Amino acid sequence: MQQWQADGKVAIIDKSENVNVSYTWQQKNETFRLHFYSPFSIESVTISGSYQNFHVLANNSEGTKEVKLEKDLPITELRWWIKGLPAPHWHIEASKYDRYNQLQELRQNGWHIQYLSYHIDRAISLPERLTLAKDDIKIKLYIGTWLE
Repeated sequence: MQQWQADGKVAIIDKSENVNVSYTWQQKNETFRLHFYSPFSIESVTISGSYQNFHVLANNSEGTKEVKLEKDLPITELRWWIKGLPAPHWHIEASKYDRYNQLQELRQNGWHIQYLSYHIDRAISLPERLTLAKDDIKIKLYIGTWLE
């Protein structure tokens, strides 16, 4: 799957804050656009480009400006993990699959990923809910819609 779109919700939790937003992820070969937004706010963040060279734009009531990611978010690996696949460029520390060969648990690059549910109404089984944890960061990801 080289070209796809995923829409859903994400919660990012650490020691100091809990952020809940909606997102749209558009992927086309090696380029992507990941847009985080709140339906009740004019603030948003867009990460786009290639995985070797991406930029982050924040949009709020004061306008749009380029910012640096403050968190250690696994953007490069997440493009694989969101599809239920290990990232090919990192060592797999541990993995567990179910009887349908769906990834249930993965430890990679210091992250612990748990796949809680999959969309079962598709020809290709794709994740619906997963959690990622590393150190003090926990990410809960819900994929409501997959488009190819």
